[in-house]
Amino acid sequence: SESTSVNVAPYVLHRDPEYFSPSPDSFIPERWIRDSTFYTTNAREKVVHNTTAFIPFSAGHANCAGKNLALAEMRVVLAMLMQKFDFRFANGYNPRNWEMDMVDLFVLKLGKLPVVITPRA
Repeated sequence: SESTSVNVAPYVLHRDPEYFSPSPDSFIPERWIRDSTFYTTNAREKVVHNTTAFIPFSAGHANCAGKNLALAEMRVVLAMLMQKFDFRFANGYNPRNWEMDMVDLFVLKLGKLPVVITPRA
């Protein structure tokens, strides 16, 4: 009916091959770099990168009022961390387990992500 509201969880939307392919479940940072050439090794495979379907801060009337501040703060913190620390996974940890251990209960519960952070010399 006209008054029906439909919601789609961003987790599901962000992994839909209609908006992000190939391999919507894979971490491919080149997808997000402007003017980058992101191609697949299979020439017959269509590459789809629809950034309008990426809504980590929600959209519409329910979007995050602090989005711009959050993005600015994340850039500053990330730059500081990368300058001052080296990052690596803890010995014996399989990084594939991180996503496998996620549980979505409307509020995302993250799995273990053991990392070792050491000050740079």
